[in-house]
Amino acid sequence: MAGDIIVTAQRRESTVREVPFSIAAFGGEALRNSQVFSPTALTQQMPGITINTSDKSLSIVAIRGNVSTFRTATLDTPVAYFMDDVYYVFNNDLNANFFDTDRVEVLRGPQGTLFGRNVVGGAIAVITNNPAFKDDYFFQVTGGNGGFIRTEGMVNGTLVDDKIAARFAFSTESSDGLIDTPNQSGSYGKTDGYAMRGKLLFEPTDTLKIILSGDYSFTKGNGGAISLGVGGVQRIPATFGSYDDSEWTNNDYARSPYRQRLRGGYLRGDLDLLGGTLTSITGYRMNDSRAINDDVPVATVVPVFDRRQVVKNRSFTQEVRFASAPGRFSYVVGAYFLSADVSTTNIFYYSPLPGAAVNATVRRNP
Repeated sequence: MAGDIIVTAQRRESTVREVPFSIAAFGGEALRNSQVFSPTALTQQMPGITINTSDKSLSIVAIRGNVSTFRTATLDTPVAYFMDDVYYVFNNDLNANFFDTDRVEVLRGPQGTLFGRNVVGGAIAVITNNPAFKDDYFFQVTGGNGGFIRTEGMVNGTLVDDKIAARFAFSTESSDGLIDTPNQSGSYGKTDGYAMRGKLLFEPTDTLKIILSGDYSFTKGNGGAISLGVGGVQRIPATFGSYDDSEWTNNDYARSPYRQRLRGGYLRGDLDLLGGTLTSITGYRMNDSRAINDDVPVATVVPVFDRRQVVKNRSFTQEVRFASAPGRFSYVVGAYFLSADVSTTNIFYYSPLPGAAVNATVRRNP
């Protein structure tokens, strides 16, 4: 019917009306018109979903209350995130913005049959636009308060008639932040980043389609405000010197406390075979996140507590599946391989303040 969005929640094309479980689908144009430029903004469009990306090294996504706040290579998250059918093993990949998007599918409830044993809460599947055999381009600029400026663009072209096409898309986003800090200059929520994606489509025959894709994004800025907490109590011990509790409010040192790089790519082949489609998807993802959280009192610019974290994620995925054509008896069979590793480095510094009980011989931060 007119207006229906074609989805692949069952590993084959169908309409939302034909999917026998709870699903919400959003077209790319509708997302742009609603200014849904990131996974976090999906919470504005549908109930029962929560996405928190304030911690760039550990984003949190929940559907119907199913959530995990752990970051480890051996623990599966209950809500899975897919980009162009490539499984994003670590949730901090959710920091990538939407651009040149064809649609977003949000599947509620257990999806272990088609999306993996760990998908007990639901799945978010983002599908970006593939190259087409035509010349096309697009550019958009969006502005707002707090110095918010976002750009998005795309160029598509045919390299060899009916055989090879290419598509390049990009997005930039910057903001001065909306939360002023009383104890220092700068604003929380400040961000500056860019992302790009290139795709190459090769159709050697009418039954075979091959797509090669690569993407890169970089983001830096200030995260959320924090207050010093010792032993779970928001009080400043007397041994730290003569500083009032109020002087430690919104005291996260604003010196670009996070930076993140996301990059990777995939090779996909679809072959029409025996009335169905044989699909192979090879994906590789890399993620480097660096975060700084410093507690700084009003009287000094030297952090008392300097907490730094470096997280590096790597993942390789290989999927082979065959999906039969829709009919009274339909089936999907396949095999999946995943190799992933995560490296987390935590660094902690302490710099004594004047009047502190700790001897000043403790090395101060540079």
